[in-house]
Amino acid sequence: MGKNIIVIASGRSGSTSLTVAIGKQLRKQAIFEPYDYGKGNVYKNKLIKHILYDYGGAEQLKESIEKDDKVILLTRNNIMNVYESFNYTRHNLEVSFHQPYYYDIEEPVDQSIFDRAVEQHEAIKQLSKDLDIPYLVYEELYTKDFVSFNKSVDKIGLNLDREILKQDLDIKKKYRKNKPLDLI
Repeated sequence: MGKNIIVIASGRSGSTSLTVAIGKQLRKQAIFEPYDYGKGNVYKNKLIKHILYDYGGAEQLKESIEKDDKVILLTRNNIMNVYESFNYTRHNLEVSFHQPYYYDIEEPVDQSIFDRAVEQHEAIKQLSKDLDIPYLVYEELYTKDFVSFNKSVDKIGLNLDREILKQDLDIKKKYRKNKPLDLI
């Protein structure tokens, strides 16, 4: 089957925004985190997004990738920001992952959550080696630096309008704010 575009990412790395932006340009509706992927269901010519820790992890995903699928890997270098994003939502269960927030929680780091973020980050890097494809880094894609942005888009390897993609991934649209929301 194949010819899918598959975004595989660590959590809180901007994968939803990236997938939506790619889908918009390629006129493909994304399938987000399908729980039946790799379990006998066959997808053809779809845009699919996975978070690495779901669905049996990297090994199951590797087995599900067809040779002509386009795979995009994404992670985030700032693990503390990943942790804080997860932790904020954990403390504010009514809050969606996909809305603005200001991190103001003062408590010791929950090492198990932090370690899980590190594991996902390292797993993306290992998957990059195993599949022999580059991985994208949040900080280089969601940036004001056009050189870093363009290098990241080159790694995507799809025919995308860079100006539109830059607008869709504008750092001003990131969910985490630097000031309390009532001061913005």
